[in-house]
Amino acid sequence: MCLRRLIKGFGRALDGLSVGIVLGLAFLLITGKIELTIRILPSSTKSSQEANLESMTKIFGDCKNPCVVKENWGGNLYDFLDAAKALKKSGRFAVIDGTCASGCEIFADWGRPQVCITEQAVFLFHKGYDRSIVEGEVLRFDPPQSRDILGWVVAHGDFPRDDRHMLGMFYNDAKKFWPTCDLNPPLPQADPRKIIAAAH
Repeated sequence: MCLRRLIKGFGRALDGLSVGIVLGLAFLLITGKIELTIRILPSSTKSSQEANLESMTKIFGDCKNPCVVKENWGGNLYDFLDAAKALKKSGRFAVIDGTCASGCEIFADWGRPQVCITEQAVFLFHKGYDRSIVEGEVLRFDPPQSRDILGWVVAHGDFPRDDRHMLGMFYNDAKKFWPTCDLNPPLPQADPRKIIAAAH
């Protein structure tokens, strides 16, 4: 009786060929000619920790914790935003110990307060650009800075349109926005920050 109801239900939803296949499988299951085995395969998805490390590695290579950035001239904006999110989720830290330009500066901004700076830190700013919107034309836009950093940029002449002439923020100004790093004892160490800045 239950089998007839099951077949009628399938019959309404499926065409004649499908019904025949379902009937054949049902008969084989009932008579024991075949066994139905459901196997749950282990998930192949990577852990969030591995995904976080991949985002960081894509930008900075195989850096340790903390990740020390000696020189980075930027690149794809979205890669740097992903790396900043990954840094915050992973609980790791980054040290800016040299030139950090363009997308790297976005990473350092959005990675706060898990990013600290040394006296060698220099941040370089310019307008973002996208060549893909209109063929042959470049769309210029203000990068997605935090309010405090944006305020500093505007007060110092705004984002340059030409990335060959970038606006520089040096250590004396940068330490107002980022915690400074304590590199004694030598790296690596769990948390290199001297002063924990408030999250923006």
